[in-house]
Amino acid sequence: MKRLALCLGLTTLTLAGFAAGRATADANDGVTLVVRHTVANFDKWKVGYDGHESERKKFGWTSATVLTDAADPTHVVVIGKVKSLAQAKDFTNSPSLKETMKKIGVISAPDIAFLKMVELKTYYPRTRKRRNNRVADPGGNSPWLDLRISNPGRRARAPAALSWCWSVSRAGS
Repeated sequence: MKRLALCLGLTTLTLAGFAAGRATADANDGVTLVVRHTVANFDKWKVGYDGHESERKKFGWTSATVLTDAADPTHVVVIGKVKSLAQAKDFTNSPSLKETMKKIGVISAPDIAFLKMVELKTYYPRTRKRRNNRVADPGGNSPWLDLRISNPGRRARAPAALSWCWSVSRAGS
């Protein structure tokens, strides 16, 4: 009985941790830098942008996404992940950036925003197939397993790391 109580306690703590895990941003997540501007020629701008990569890395950029307006590719948005707000501000104030932007054909004043992530949610379709009312994972890569509870039509899900708790509680019942 003590084992069952311990397993249930661990299961509750673990599931609560998973639920809270990435629902909110961590203090160490850095800053998202969003830069919007208009360019004279996207292809010329992109070559210059790619040539400025070492400078972005120097200022703590960890990733970058380049987007254009679907109807007009001269309207460019760059979304960068930077390690800290100070590094992001230093980058936007650097003489190298201003010089490069002028040289590669930026024709409007940039609209710059420093953003902090508050929440991240991922939406995706279920891709696993059901077989005999259980989730089939042919590759065995799923970190989750189905736990049957008193009503066989219902199921709770728990990390596979807690499978030993499930086997202990089933053996005791």
